Amino acid sequence: MTKYCMYVNTEELKKARLRKKKTYKDMSEEMGLKSPISYYNIEVGNVEPKISQMIKVAQILNKPVQKFFNFKLQEN
Repeated sequence: MTKYCMYVNTEELKKARLRKKKTYKDMSEEMGLKSPISYYNIEVGNVEPKISQMIKVAQILNKPVQKFFNFKLQEN
């Protein structure tokens, strides 16, 4: 299990991407990332995505953010 895997619903994220017929390259380009590996690392839970990246993924895949990510925001 990767470090951030418990915060990213990796299987759901992969299924949604494949349903949209998008590759890692497609996702990285639409998100403005430098390379496909940058998106891959988010999808498999190797890195902690920024909130802006979570929102962008959800927009591209046309699903709510909480469908893919399990982060809790701290309230002041």
